[in-house]
Amino acid sequence: MRSFLILALILGCAARSNTADTWLDEAEERAEERGTPQRVVDTGVFQNPDMWEQTPWWRVTDGPEYPVYVLISASGDACVVTPQVWAGTMLESYVRCAQWRRARRRR
Repeated sequence: MRSFLILALILGCAARSNTADTWLDEAEERAEERGTPQRVVDTGVFQNPDMWEQTPWWRVTDGPEYPVYVLISASGDACVVTPQVWAGTMLESYVRCAQWRRARRRR
């Protein structure tokens, strides 16, 4: 009986920790789908592939369209936007973007 309780406790803790991580990931995805507004603290224009690939927001799937216009939020996330959107948001403090990118961690 004691071993059954210990096993149940261990399995319960393992299942709960995995569920919490999944729940947090799903919450982040839902927030990105809604396009939660974030405070923009900086902007960037990257003129060539070398400059863009050195940023923590570059992804392998990015297309070869340069320059790349980026809005950088206070949390360190970035949103790649068109030149028209980039120019239109220069005076705004908060921007709603559906595709905020988390910065990659440097190894």
